[in-house]
Amino acid sequence: EPLNEFRAIYNERRRVMMDGLSAMGLDYSDPRGAFFLWTNSTTTGIHATELSYLLLKEGRVLIFPGTGFGEKWGGYLRISILQSTDLIREALGRMQSVVEQYKVTS
Repeated sequence: EPLNEFRAIYNERRRVMMDGLSAMGLDYSDPRGAFFLWTNSTTTGIHATELSYLLLKEGRVLIFPGTGFGEKWGGYLRISILQSTDLIREALGRMQSVVEQYKVTS
């Protein structure tokens, strides 16, 4: 029973994060049960390192750029879903404000 409850909590967090990223126009990988998602920042026109800095400075959301895992991950952010669903929703709102403000449009 506790394991089923644990799965349900993380499935909800994962779904909330995926829905929020989709609403911002960000692509992401299928997390397949992991506690984090990889999202492609290139759709914003901002390199992941710069976007992670803007998210921290402007949105007060700490997300690591993929470059910590090698330069080939420079277009990605690694996003944890280890916080509560309410905090994830709050972070997504802050992230959306930053993305909308800095997204490069053509």
